[in-house]
Amino acid sequence: MKFLFKVKQRYVVVVMVFFVMATVFALRMSFPIVLTQMVYVPNIVSNTETNQSTNTELICRIEHHMIENGTSHESNSSQSVPIPDSDRYYWSQKLQGMMLSSFYWGTILSEIPGAIIVQRVGSKLTLLISIALSALVTVLTPSAVQYGDSNGLIATRVILGFVQGPTFPCLAAFVVPWYPIEQRGRLLSIGYIGISAGGAFSTFISGLLMHHLERWDVVFYFFSAILVLLGISFAFICYELPKDNPFICDDEKEYLQQKIDDYENERKELPSTPWLSILKSSPVLALILSTALYSWSFYIINTDLPKYLNDVLHVSIENNAVYSSVPKILSILVSTGSGFLSDLMMSMWHVKRTRVQKIFVVLTSVVPATFLMFASYAGCHEILAVILLSVSIAAHGFNSAGAAINLFDLSPNYVAPLNAVINSLATVVGMSAPYIAGLLTPNALLSEWRMVFWITFALHSSESIIFTIWGSGEVQLFNSPKFNPK
Repeated sequence: MKFLFKVKQRYVVVVMVFFVMATVFALRMSFPIVLTQMVYVPNIVSNTETNQSTNTELICRIEHHMIENGTSHESNSSQSVPIPDSDRYYWSQKLQGMMLSSFYWGTILSEIPGAIIVQRVGSKLTLLISIALSALVTVLTPSAVQYGDSNGLIATRVILGFVQGPTFPCLAAFVVPWYPIEQRGRLLSIGYIGISAGGAFSTFISGLLMHHLERWDVVFYFFSAILVLLGISFAFICYELPKDNPFICDDEKEYLQQKIDDYENERKELPSTPWLSILKSSPVLALILSTALYSWSFYIINTDLPKYLNDVLHVSIENNAVYSSVPKILSILVSTGSGFLSDLMMSMWHVKRTRVQKIFVVLTSVVPATFLMFASYAGCHEILAVILLSVSIAAHGFNSAGAAINLFDLSPNYVAPLNAVINSLATVVGMSAPYIAGLLTPNALLSEWRMVFWITFALHSSESIIFTIWGSGEVQLFNSPKFNPK
């Protein structure tokens, strides 16, 4: 481990936060594509027929090609991967929506209590416990489905959400001593890239594993092993404070210590969390509402995209894996560029922090909303629909320089509880979005999904309006230890 002494430890923290974010979201984003292979495909039109169209409905045909011995053959199977019928289930769209949302039922119960635990026992220990329990629940999921059917699956998703609830409060508190404010934009943006990277990796590798091994349970076993490796690595490499890190050089320790001395002194004098003042702050409320509205679009696209490609466009599992992962890779590029561009706008062009964040919030709401709505009018044109959806998902990367880092500016001292409140409401939306989508698409028809996309367009557009009017990038008064709410 000698190489660790040669690397600046704040960059090691950046890398580990990236992997934590990637793994946590890999667990979330892999499930939707796995679910498509656990159930039967609706609205089947064989590949020998043309797309069926009536006055009101358009049903896309299946065009699935299997490669055997170097020769292409069309398959008459209604499934996109040869998983035995005995391993598939007749679950309704409503029930599938409930399964997709059940993860967030557990998360909503543990986010705020998790933030309180972080404040008392520290972020590292809380995060390691969360990772260990996540690995255990994940590896037990196939058995729960085997013996409990849909109830077993929902139960494990709820428990997994519960044990992962403290993750974001943990990470939000963990990075504060390590990220100097002048570098915070780019360092945070790299960490948040993990969300897209985890989604891209998980959908691609899940499709690959299921296609070649012809089993869906292998995905759960794979990611439980990844969690174990992540937990061991984080335990030995990461430390909560620079002064406790045995790998850090004296120059970096002195540099970071100088940056965080004031922060630590303030922390010692901090009163209890001023909840009333936090919830009365207009910028905080703007951030909470903006994040909640953003979350609707984020979860509709990332949770339901594999289902839309599978149920409506009838895309094969191989193509589904690629189509679901490529947009997330593009989002990584946008997210990376956004972090550097935001720092550049403030340091070289002297644009105020508040204005910079408002610009990126507008970009991350208007662009995805518009292209998502256009995608619903692409009909059965698979490539066109995927291009439009890719632009929509890629534009979510602008959020890394907008609302995603806004809470670190509003209140560095109360970032964990503030993060818990914001993510709790966002989780409520994430919990509702897939379930409502399932209710609105009982027949998995294109016209039904178009209504979901129009609702998403309206909510996403509202996000930019709210943050533009009431958002701020300035530290709030309640952040000061000397603040008196009276």
